[in-house]
Amino acid sequence: MRRLLSALLVAGAAPALVFGLSPAPVAAAPAAASGSVTYQARVASQVATWPQFHYNAAHTGYNALETTIGPGNAGSLHLLWTASTSGAGAGIGAVSIAGGGAFLGTLGDSTLRAWRATDGASLWSAVADDGLESTPAVAGGRVFIESNNGTLYAFNATTGSVLWSKSIGGAVTSPVIVNGVVYAAGYFTMNAFDASSGALLWTAALPCLVRSNPAAAGGKIFVSTEVCGTRGPVRRNLVALDASTGIVLWSKPIGGVQLASPVVGGGLVYVCTETGLFARGVVLGFLRWSKPTGCFQQGEDTLAPALAQGVLYAPLTGSRIRAFSASTGALLWSAGSRGDIAAPAVANGVLYVPTGTGAIAAYDTSTHALLWTSPADGFRQSSPAVVNGILYAGGSKGLYAFGP
Repeated sequence: MRRLLSALLVAGAAPALVFGLSPAPVAAAPAAASGSVTYQARVASQVATWPQFHYNAAHTGYNALETTIGPGNAGSLHLLWTASTSGAGAGIGAVSIAGGGAFLGTLGDSTLRAWRATDGASLWSAVADDGLESTPAVAGGRVFIESNNGTLYAFNATTGSVLWSKSIGGAVTSPVIVNGVVYAAGYFTMNAFDASSGALLWTAALPCLVRSNPAAAGGKIFVSTEVCGTRGPVRRNLVALDASTGIVLWSKPIGGVQLASPVVGGGLVYVCTETGLFARGVVLGFLRWSKPTGCFQQGEDTLAPALAQGVLYAPLTGSRIRAFSASTGALLWSAGSRGDIAAPAVANGVLYVPTGTGAIAAYDTSTHALLWTSPADGFRQSSPAVVNGILYAGGSKGLYAFGP
């Protein structure tokens, strides 16, 4: 097994991160002579985070606390700064924002990097064993990430030192954390660990290959499985497990190959495969509605619809983003023609969608009008995060931050 290579605190780094009820203190620029509040001060005064894949454990991709960027000013978004990943790109994992820091793993050099979230100042970098396509999960002063070699790491969020690591079998997925427990998928297992000590709480054997990020809600873990080969009769299923014990509660078919992650809300769990979009009840897994057109699958991209205020947004095959009633599946609107392919994000009435051209498109969720399109710079693989007045996205050169 490959060993951990290093965890290096970068010399001259910005002040340490602060984890707790308040964000890290940020020195704001002096206010204008008119007495208006500066952009930096507004950012520093907010407390929202985006601490794991697709915002929360349920993977809704919806930040209800965002108030700075909205339909009225999204058209004026421009690049604030870029934090370099030294030519390693941003891989497929997305950025996580918590405790005043921005955390992103890179595939090319197997490195987890931390920057100051307000200005991109480098804080530290740490090297893992074999590629990082996982999205970090941040909680309690720790950063959890899974390597392509199947090792789950816990790093100190302030220094980048390794606190513990566990082998769980190779899988290109992202961990999810709920109430001090980290859930991570191996190839044929779901595993639960104590976030502080790394102690294994339970492991559950699954008869099929796990390819999705697990989602957690209501005391259940939801994960999707792919083709099984000779390992068992279950093929391409959505599986629900008890979050406390790992006992499989139900398993239901979902059609085509599964690379997208479940999204949970309103008593339903949604999953979008390459052959269809499905909504099932969380209790027994009964099918509530389905659509025959599936989500666009780009290589190994991990996709998930976004769920906000009763509307489900999915980048379906045919290069268009579509909005559905989350409860009935009725089509509300569709827009776009740029090959929308990655997990979208929603905040304050704006939908952000990575496109096949490598840009990010922003739509008004009420009028579905196109508000803004970013320059094309490799944003097609990494789901964006919108928090504290900044749109973050991993691109070809590293982490990008846009603001109005």
